[in-house]
Amino acid sequence: MKLVNESRELFIAGRYDESERVCREAIDVDPRFYPAYNILASIYLVQKHDIRGAMAYFRKSLLINPGQPSIYSKMGLLCDRSGETYKSIEYYQKGLEHVPEDVNMNRNLAVIYFFKLHDPGTALKYLRVVKKHDESTKTVFLTAAAHLLSGDKISTLNYVTRLRQEGDEYFAAYLEDLIKKVSRGDQINTGEIMSIYIRQSDDRIISGKEESGDTMNFFPAPETTTDVPAGGSTGIRPATIKARAKVHGGKLGRPQDKSGILVE
Repeated sequence: MKLVNESRELFIAGRYDESERVCREAIDVDPRFYPAYNILASIYLVQKHDIRGAMAYFRKSLLINPGQPSIYSKMGLLCDRSGETYKSIEYYQKGLEHVPEDVNMNRNLAVIYFFKLHDPGTALKYLRVVKKHDESTKTVFLTAAAHLLSGDKISTLNYVTRLRQEGDEYFAAYLEDLIKKVSRGDQINTGEIMSIYIRQSDDRIISGKEESGDTMNFFPAPETTTDVPAGGSTGIRPATIKARAKVHGGKLGRPQDKSGILVE
């Protein structure tokens, strides 16, 4: 424990080479000392910009101690950033087995299902948990949009009224325009919805911040792009959005990921 505390202090001070040396000393003493692997993963991200290496160390840590929800959350984020959407979902869902009410993991899953898998119905499942703890207008906006694209205009209109009562005319007006587009059967540009959600948000969508002290907060600023090209349209009409989702009953499907990395 003394070695890992020393390594943490060195990491925070930006003395990464020394921190790595102390971590490896701790592992030499006890190869199953999982906090050292977590710090090594942090070093690989911050100093070496090696996402694959960081993920390998996080996986080692989870093999030794699978009861680390914050590490599942970080792995979910890293997989998502690496384009491994389905592995990202797996890690977030494993994390939620330990802390079902975690706001960040539920929010990140909602964003993935809404914007990447075009499944607003499943996104709503996670947004309901988020709303218990976060009643910000950005959460209300995304919840309203998910209701609308799931075919529930009444709930969306109720949220529009609520947003106006809270003084957020921007979100309210955008949702009203979105309702008109859906009513006409227009194609819905989820990339535009994403950009509105990010631009008006005070918080980061995919923050990586955790309450746990297992690892430091080392993640870079979030990307502001989605699978949809900027200014482009998904080409998906509201009635077909759920049919396009590669999930079954809200459960994870198993298509092959681009990277081919296997989860231990």
